[in-house]
Amino acid sequence: DGGCARISVILPLTSTKFEIRWLDIVEAAKEKKKVDPGAIDEATGKDPSDELLTVSHDVMHSVEDGVVRSTNVLKFETSESGLNSVEFVVHGPKGTRVTSVSGYSLSRWNAGAYNATTSSIPVRALFKSSNLDSSVTLHVHTESDTDAAAKTQTLELPRIECVGALRHSGH
Repeated sequence: DGGCARISVILPLTSTKFEIRWLDIVEAAKEKKKVDPGAIDEATGKDPSDELLTVSHDVMHSVEDGVVRSTNVLKFETSESGLNSVEFVVHGPKGTRVTSVSGYSLSRWNAGAYNATTSSIPVRALFKSSNLDSSVTLHVHTESDTDAAAKTQTLELPRIECVGALRHSGH
């Protein structure tokens, strides 16, 4: 349902480590923004359909008392030289928050408010364009609250969807 994996795990109380790895590469191809053929971006003088953005995504989740912490590494690559900005959406349960975004040549980042309708937070990262090549890596940290007192619970892990990416693999 919706490209998500449902995983149910029963762990003994003595278990100190739990790890899930996807070994095959799952490619979620998204249709690029619709543009008129031959349309030229007035700011850059280029055809927007010529730009290809791909993203490689690695994530590690840690579950502690009352909090799920996620560390995401997003590597954005474009066919054009230089990225001015990237946008992504963090999906997760109510109480999910983006705690930090860092990366080489990152000028600033901002996260919008949590949208309860879509269960998501939009994030935009802006770069110092004079220092960038055709790829950039971002480290994104998120947190979600859980019910530490519950004996059993279903965890919804935060996930990231990159906006405008032709290919988003490894998440």
